[in-house]
Amino acid sequence: MACIVNDRHDSLDRSRANHGFWAVTNDWVERSRRALQHQKYFEALIYSWISFNAWVGRVVVDRDKSNRDRFLVASAGMDESLSTRFDSLLQTGGRTAKAAHRFHLLWPVFKALSLSDQEIEYWYGLEYESRTAFRNRCFRRELGRGAWAPKCFVYHQPMGTSSTEYNPEHVPLDWAHTLHAIYMVRCNLFHGGKSMRFGGDAEIVELAAVILCAVWRGRERPRQRKAGPSR
Repeated sequence: MACIVNDRHDSLDRSRANHGFWAVTNDWVERSRRALQHQKYFEALIYSWISFNAWVGRVVVDRDKSNRDRFLVASAGMDESLSTRFDSLLQTGGRTAKAAHRFHLLWPVFKALSLSDQEIEYWYGLEYESRTAFRNRCFRRELGRGAWAPKCFVYHQPMGTSSTEYNPEHVPLDWAHTLHAIYMVRCNLFHGGKSMRFGGDAEIVELAAVILCAVWRGRERPRQRKAGPSR
């Protein structure tokens, strides 16, 4: 399996997100901002994803694939402007950068339904088990294709490395790989496979929310037109 950066994607035409679109979408953006402020990370991630996904679906050039989430994620992940925004946030060393580095160390994000099908017990957090030990438990089982994200996690491991030696630090920490991991978090939440009752799930959702909200706050919006003089 090749790296996700080789996935088929499309360019984004930002002119398609007009004032009418933002008039509706900004409500979801504001909800995500308030939820993040009050540490309601589940809501913050969901609200951010709703507005973000709607925007990518609106601005992607290939209209025939505007309702295919994986295609939209691939296109948004390779977008130069969003990638630059993410890289800039990484360089600041602030909250988002810390969240991104921590999120990176927890990769891959496993598909909750796949773990359930294989009767693999949840990861309850570092106070109970290291992420390395949990990762090893998962990779010892036959999870099947699409059971983790980024899906190229194994591809980036050194040749001849056993699953017990898999290390997320071999996977690039960039916007494309991060967005694919966030998308898996989103899928686990939308499909009811994760619970905020468990410390491990709660941490992953928090980190994903902080990162997506920060990158999405840097979105490009059309300037409001100034009203002309009354006649």
